[in-house]
Amino acid sequence: MEKWPPWLIGMVQVHHLFRLNLGGNLFRAPIGDSPQEVLDIGTGTGIWAIDFAEWPRWVPPNVKFEVDDAESDWSFPPNHFDFIHARTMGGSISDLDKLLAQCYKHLKPGGWLELDEVDTLARSDDGSLTPQHALSQWIAYLNEASMKAGRRLDIARTYKAAIEKTGFVDVRDDIYKNPVGTWPKEKRLKEIGQWGTLSTLEGLEAYSLALLTRVLGWDRARIEVMLTEVRKDISDRKIHWYFNM
Repeated sequence: MEKWPPWLIGMVQVHHLFRLNLGGNLFRAPIGDSPQEVLDIGTGTGIWAIDFAEWPRWVPPNVKFEVDDAESDWSFPPNHFDFIHARTMGGSISDLDKLLAQCYKHLKPGGWLELDEVDTLARSDDGSLTPQHALSQWIAYLNEASMKAGRRLDIARTYKAAIEKTGFVDVRDDIYKNPVGTWPKEKRLKEIGQWGTLSTLEGLEAYSLALLTRVLGWDRARIEVMLTEVRKDISDRKIHWYFNM
């Protein structure tokens, strides 16, 4: 059997992690029972789109994948979609205002936009994670490199204001605490922490190599040394860290 590449495994794990946060659901927007036209921006493997197509069982599944640049002018008619969904677009968008303007233009009146994103700030409420930890420094380097590249990773905290500026109304910012590791006592959070550990470890190189070599000019050896220390921090049960989703 062909082995799945780490980036593909990581995307499946992140999909499951989002569903754990949403109580098994695929989305939070109150879109009703039978949306007719739905767009998933940056669909990746298509796992969300395929699962969504199977959700309204009384509506025949109809999924079509298109390779295009979401930041170019869209060819869809105005007022076309009932629901537009995008997930983990941090590091992929150079002009958020333009993307949101296109979402606004192509949504039907009364339609919904949902952006699901991971905040790149690593947090700990008890101070067990410090700025001196390799994990904190790794995230800081990635954020620095993404800003220099013009496609910022730490985009989650900018969404609400940008969406409101575009003209959307009834804008909500639902924040879920995602522990990484098995340190939480609560069963549900412990399960989220297990999946958070897996997805973070799988994504270390995928997130690091291009940004740190092409943008910051690091060599592969320096990156590997740092990631060894980052893995130790992720696996350390004494570090009670989490990120917001």
